[in-house]
Amino acid sequence: SKLKTTFGWKPRWNFDTAIEKSVEWSKVYVAGGDVVACMDKEIEEFFE
Repeated sequence: SKLKTTFGWKPRWNFDTAIEKSVEWSKVYVAGGDVVACMDKEIEEFFE
């Protein structure tokens, strides 16, 4: 991709993981759960 060629960037998560995280957040949101805590957890996992 152009980002990889130009900047050496590559995604930290593959497509499947990114979709899983999005679905997880959506389930928390629909259930009226703590989306901020969910996002915080996902951000921590992203930077591990």
